[in-house]
Amino acid sequence: MELFEQQETNTQCLYADNCNEIDRLNNCFYNHYTADCLKEYLGDIFPYIEHLAIVRNGRSVPRAEFFPSGKKVYAYRKDDCSKVLALIHSHKSNLEYILSKLPQYVSKAILAMLSFGYASEETLSIFDASKAIVKEDKGYYFYSRPKMAKYMGIFGACHSISRTQYMETYLYIPDFLRNAYSRVLMPHVNLQAMFSVDPQQGLAICRAEDEFISSFPVITGMYRQGAINCSGMKMGTASAAKVMKCLSIKEIIPENIRKDHKINLGQYFIPSLVQVLNKRKTGNIENYVKDAFSCLTNSFPVIMLPALLPHIKGFRAKYLEGSGKFYWGQIIKEGLEFAPDKWLSLEGVLDYIYSAPDNVFYGCQLTNFRDMNVRNDITGELIYPDTQWEEIDLEYIRALAAAMYGLGMVEIAVDSDDMGYSSPAERIKQIKLTELGKYAIGLSDKYISQSAVSQDWFKLDPDHLIVFSTSAANPYESLLAEIATPIGGGRFKIDSGSFLKKCHSLSDVKDKISFFKDYISSDLPDVWKDFFDNLKKHCNPLSKEKVDYNVLKINGDNPELVRLLTSDSQLRKMIILVEGQRFLIKRDDMKEFVDMMKDKGFLI
Repeated sequence: MELFEQQETNTQCLYADNCNEIDRLNNCFYNHYTADCLKEYLGDIFPYIEHLAIVRNGRSVPRAEFFPSGKKVYAYRKDDCSKVLALIHSHKSNLEYILSKLPQYVSKAILAMLSFGYASEETLSIFDASKAIVKEDKGYYFYSRPKMAKYMGIFGACHSISRTQYMETYLYIPDFLRNAYSRVLMPHVNLQAMFSVDPQQGLAICRAEDEFISSFPVITGMYRQGAINCSGMKMGTASAAKVMKCLSIKEIIPENIRKDHKINLGQYFIPSLVQVLNKRKTGNIENYVKDAFSCLTNSFPVIMLPALLPHIKGFRAKYLEGSGKFYWGQIIKEGLEFAPDKWLSLEGVLDYIYSAPDNVFYGCQLTNFRDMNVRNDITGELIYPDTQWEEIDLEYIRALAAAMYGLGMVEIAVDSDDMGYSSPAERIKQIKLTELGKYAIGLSDKYISQSAVSQDWFKLDPDHLIVFSTSAANPYESLLAEIATPIGGGRFKIDSGSFLKKCHSLSDVKDKISFFKDYISSDLPDVWKDFFDNLKKHCNPLSKEKVDYNVLKINGDNPELVRLLTSDSQLRKMIILVEGQRFLIKRDDMKEFVDMMKDKGFLI
């Protein structure tokens, strides 16, 4: 009978069941800390483990495998320390035992670091863990140097930075330890917890799949007519607002932010669609959405951060060093793929990612905060290392969700209130894939969409160049904005001036004619066919010759020179008379002209 089969179930021991995890943590501890730090950290907790037995798969393990025989901690080598610490962190029960022996402020401080990434003195006080930082008094003049309290060294590091008028002190837990402590202190955070069958109670549901499909021709038409101004993934407020007025998609950005800070939904989803329109000329709507989502999730953070967080000011390149925000779109995609018919909590995504195995810290590195004053322009407040998760990381996820909503990819569950928010997309709490979204992220290989524009929305006058809108609430009248002049009663007059506006070449004219046939009417009466044919015939009737000339002027009254230039047959072949004693000579003929004039007795 094995030793531990004879003991009571509450007998304490150290479990060494996961050899791969022990090896991984061993390497992490060894590479992350110096030998002196490892000895100090191990020395803090050694009294609680030095007499414990070690078990692997229910069988006793010789202590010598992890504890050098007869040695005290001060005599341990660096690899001895790292291996013991790896053993402790490799199993949930080991950590539960250690944390139960240490003061309560240790567990509370770790929870604060897990919850905020960086835990400031203020954050620690909220978690009742102020004792995790102590003040060390030095010198003749009194000053305090913050440092970690006893037992805290193994769990994190103490950093101080100065961005404002006072020094900010933070505790930070290494990435490779986050999952280990999450299993103990945040067991409720798991993959399944991110999802629910129904949305949270009290939230309003917004869906824009059908609205986007009906609005797509408007966006395409305005883009093809040059009415959308977009630089990369960033779009001006006025341009986005102009497009949104013509769309049937419900605006979800709170009213106070739209009004006071000039931010609207169009800035989130239209730029990604424009990037696709720049490259793709034809195709089904669902493929445009698929490419737009790829653009949103694969663009570089230095481009996406200012585009998706227009209310955050003060970003510099350093903020993105070591940042994992490039992967946020892929993370959301993976979450939606896991449970495509359930509601995904955006806060749940954040909690899960920062406590998941092999996670990466996605926020700005602490040292880079020294060089930046990142602030929320809506509140006017600075963003601190321990608030960036909520104000930047979570808002980045919500902004992606807003863009996906605008593209018709997801339903969103939002707070019903419309005022008092500190970020544009803060209302969004949960998202759920639509059928269009399932196609766009690759879960479906077919999507059945409705027709882009019904031909019944417009009718052409058979005798005059007039377009009739057949409905008082025609959502597509904006398509005529760049090619026609409204004349009242739902009528729009087209002439050469209005149609050729913003055209520069025959290609532009052909594109506009194609646009007219696609979105206004493909059944053209003869007067319309003749109009379009004449436009193409009269396009670019003049061409510029790329020939360089020298302009020469006859100085003063020189009848003999005038007579020579007008009578000599060889010279007349080179000369183009202009006016006012001036004439042109091709630059290539200039040398020959000068030599001939010398023969005639004139030095040019």
